[in-house]
Amino acid sequence: MDDSLNNKVLCFTKENQEKGSKTPFEYMEKDKWNDFEVRVKGNKNIRQAKQNRLLKTNFDDSSENAFKERNKNDTSYISRFVKNYIEAHVEFKKSHMKRHVFTMNGMLTSQLRYKWGVGDKNRENHLHHAEDAIILAFSTQSQVQKLSTVSGKREGFSYKTKEEKSKNLRFEAPLEEFCQKVKESIGEIFVSHMPRRKVGGAAHKETIYSKNIKSRGVLEINNGLVEQGEVKRIDIFEKLGKYHFIYLYPADFLKEEIKNMTIKGNLVDDSYRFVSTIFKNDLIEMQLKDKLIFGYLNFAEGDGRFNILAHEKSILDKKTDRHSTGSMQYIKKYQVDALGNYVEVKSEIRQSTIKNNWNEKIQKRAMKRLIRRKQQLA
Repeated sequence: MDDSLNNKVLCFTKENQEKGSKTPFEYMEKDKWNDFEVRVKGNKNIRQAKQNRLLKTNFDDSSENAFKERNKNDTSYISRFVKNYIEAHVEFKKSHMKRHVFTMNGMLTSQLRYKWGVGDKNRENHLHHAEDAIILAFSTQSQVQKLSTVSGKREGFSYKTKEEKSKNLRFEAPLEEFCQKVKESIGEIFVSHMPRRKVGGAAHKETIYSKNIKSRGVLEINNGLVEQGEVKRIDIFEKLGKYHFIYLYPADFLKEEIKNMTIKGNLVDDSYRFVSTIFKNDLIEMQLKDKLIFGYLNFAEGDGRFNILAHEKSILDKKTDRHSTGSMQYIKKYQVDALGNYVEVKSEIRQSTIKNNWNEKIQKRAMKRLIRRKQQLA
């Protein structure tokens, strides 16, 4: 959350991708951390503020809140920029209004949440953004002024909790049964997620195991075995009523030939029917033996289980379910637009790997250049 120079280091792309959002202390093993700590403390060119960030071992809620407070300044700047951009480029109809574009203080929407009965945000799903949008749509400039007036008159008002502040403000709800109508409205929303079709990340994990521990590795590296990286794509085939899955990892996109071995060790040939390709955040429907599953693919496990996230849920909600695909009777894939409308993808053609696609592009470009040269000579 901190994008300042004091929180940046020069590192390998692979390390940065594997570290993710962890702190160095959380990411490194004990021996590596000890070496890292000695190097940082021994480097006199690193300022104390930067050392403190690099060596922080307890990233608690207060630390996170401190980062967020600093980032609010960036958010305010972005809000002003967007407001000015809209005013400069959007032509409004002539009216008695002197202003057409308004920005609302985040404190106002927070207070109105309580005064209008909507309550606090549930960050385990994405629907709180829709709640904020509805509150903003019904809020007015007079309410902003009222909040500012009350805040200015009450000594220490700005230091009270949201609940305490809301008790001192009397804002009438814009509609009868406003809270209930908000719930009904957001209940009709289908949240759209963008599929992760970009291939990147580590080709495999760092630790190399002995070849005797076959269950721990799937790639042979330096006379040992390593675990693969994250599953980037799943190709689904069907044969005799059973479904078969080919997991494609980052390393598979560097090979000349596309992978044709299923996770069960079966070699896919012409007797298999290609069904679909799914990526992270693709919307799928699976009919299992005893239940119907509908949601976004969060990740896949090596034994064939899919982790599915309900459309409204956030990854902060840890209650995502893992479903075995062994008893799957059918699987459908859906395409979702930005407004949450979705339609079933009826048929697909299996795509080759990135390298094959890139080679094809190079060949096509070379052919176009050759044709242009011939035309110029003619």
